[in-house]
Amino acid sequence: VRVANPALDGTPVHELRMPREAMIMMIERAGSFIAPRGDTRLELGDTVTILASVDEAVEICRLFECT
Repeated sequence: VRVANPALDGTPVHELRMPREAMIMMIERAGSFIAPRGDTRLELGDTVTILASVDEAVEICRLFECT
């Protein structure tokens, strides 16, 4: 998913209110790939690869403002 929610800009990964079983696998930013850690901060326009169930995906899309 792409980070489109301005409220998430600068938010550390550990502060995201994602479903418990969902896991951020990778962040793509400006052509580079980042292995996220708890203190990794999101930026608008980041593409975030998330491992989640279909049910969890709905909640994740609300958080990230998927279009």
